[in-house]
Formats: sequence, C-alpha cells, structure tokens
Amino acid sequence: MIRLRMLRASLIAIAITSCARPPAPADVPVSTPVVNVVSAEYARLADSVQANTPVSALTVVRPPRGMGLPQPPLDVQPGVRVQIGFRIRADGSADLPTLVISGTANKSYRRSIERDLAGVRFEVPELRGCPVPGRGAITQLVLPPPPDMRDSG
Repeated sequence: MIRLRMLRASLIAIAITSCARPPAPADVPVSTPVVNVVSAEYARLADSVQANTPVSALTVVRPPRGMGLPQPPLDVQPGVRVQIGFRIRADGSADLPTLVISGTANKSYRRSIERDLAGVRFEVPELRGCPVPGRGAITQLVLPPPPDMRDSG
C-alpha cells in the first residue's frame, strides 16, 4: 500500500514537472514538430495517471450542458437512485469499459447510456496546464408519478 502511494506521488510529480513547461523549440530537434512532441508527452503522462490512479481518487467531471440521458427504465421503483460512474480519458471521451451502473440491470438502458456517452466530450481537469483523466458521476432519482397519473384503484 505504501509503495502504491509512493508510486502515485511520483507519477503526479512527473506530471506536474512535465506538463508545466512544454519543450522549447531549442530543446527539440529541428525535424520534429513541437506540437507532436508535446502531445505525445501529455498523452504518455495521461495514460500513466489513468493506469495508476484509482477511479475514486480522480476529480469528478460534470456532464456538459445539454447532455441528454435516457429516462431510467420502467422497472426501477420510485425513490431509487440510478447511479452511473465511469472514467473520463484526458482527451475528454468516456472510457466505456469502465462504465458502472447501479440501481438497474436493464441491458437496453445500459446500451442507451453507452451510446449517449460515446458522442460526448467532457471538459477534463488540468494539472498545471496538463489535461488529466477524470471521473464521471451521474445520478438519476426515479420519482413517483404525479397524483393524477396513479391508478385510482
């Protein structure tokens, strides 16, 4: 456990120092475009953070404005919270293999969520100017139907 914490702290320190200052043109061979070197370094660091940081330690990223979600399935009882959790890559895309949905096991609902998340770009957190992975956390509370729509018995 201590080794994991030390590794995580080291990775964060590397991310901070590497992302804080993109390489100056003098640091890069003339034949190599600066943009590609910076992008490759950021991608390598983001991959390292994503691989070595538990989901619970990542910054929560809110869904973009106007992002639509399907209604929870009809088999979900009123008062139940349907919770959707997933990693968000440093490029802002949802990491669909990490998708976890609690409150329903409805496969159709899961496919709808996956389809909706696949087309969305999230605004990822940054660590000293370097984009880093985040975590998506969405909760849908299933409300009871209004009184005029309940069965009158």
